[in-house]
Amino acid sequence: MDELLLFLHVLAACALLGGLGAVALTAVAAPAAARASARLVALPASVVTIVLGEGLRSRQGASGGWLDASYLLGYGLLLVGSAVVMVLTWRAASSRAAAILAATLVAAGLATTFLMAARP
Repeated sequence: MDELLLFLHVLAACALLGGLGAVALTAVAAPAAARASARLVALPASVVTIVLGEGLRSRQGASGGWLDASYLLGYGLLLVGSAVVMVLTWRAASSRAAAILAATLVAAGLATTFLMAARP
């Protein structure tokens, strides 16, 4: 069961980074595509990633500094940031800000991936 949770957690995280990457690449040139990516992929994938991560943490009894740092990145940046990106994509005047924020969130997601892979 833990392997399935881990697989789904990683799959959702990949969808999250892919959705944010799509927003970053399309926000200025194709705002409708960016809006769809943010609404249909990035925000739901961030919620699913966090829920599955919490399930893994509770089943495995994980703790440590790497987990605390991933909470900050996961909740603070990725979840809240994905919601802000979704709001920014609804306004055409904010498309450049959405692209910059989405690219920053991709970097935060990659940092979170490193923390998860390098955990003790």
